[in-house]
Amino acid sequence: MGWQSTIYGSMPSFVADPESIDRNTGRQIDWTRIPNTYKAGTSYTVKANGAALAAATSITVDALPIALPTGTVLDFAGAGEFATLTAPAASGATSITVEALDAAIEDNDEATYLVSASNDKVIPGGTSMAELSSGKVVPRVARPGSEAAIGILWSTATENGVTDALTGYAIIVGGVIYETLLPETITSYKTELETNGTSWVWETYSDSREV
Repeated sequence: MGWQSTIYGSMPSFVADPESIDRNTGRQIDWTRIPNTYKAGTSYTVKANGAALAAATSITVDALPIALPTGTVLDFAGAGEFATLTAPAASGATSITVEALDAAIEDNDEATYLVSASNDKVIPGGTSMAELSSGKVVPRVARPGSEAAIGILWSTATENGVTDALTGYAIIVGGVIYETLLPETITSYKTELETNGTSWVWETYSDSREV
């Protein structure tokens, strides 16, 4: 008899061994602390092509991948590096007109523009979560240099989900996990997860399906 192989009709779960999983009693998500980048939709990158000084009213950018309407707010991720468009910009444009900048924007700084299919935010299952002082949780990546990761979100969470439990979402705090199937790279969070959890085993997913 040959070796048996498990065949998946779709992408398998990041949980390698369901029997190994430890989880807490559930945590509510503080949706007010979740960035708009978690809204369901398609993200586009706006990249500065040259520096723009504080008080500047225009920014030179790489050719825009999509048209931007007046009022669009671009967060270039630095302290105070927000730009609000005062005129529409066509797809392919290489300059955008903005309100006077509060802070300088450096060459190659990037901002994300989301074309949302819904106003609801979605956090994928497998996301590393940090616990706030309120007891609620948010993605660890949204709290750089602040709260530590306490576990991994068991299932996908959707803002205003009418079928979701009021007690919150289960957080995995230990178990055998396919690290390569998680929705994000967790290298920098492993120590936090291992410190705040029970026992973790990180596996690399592979299969033997014939093509």
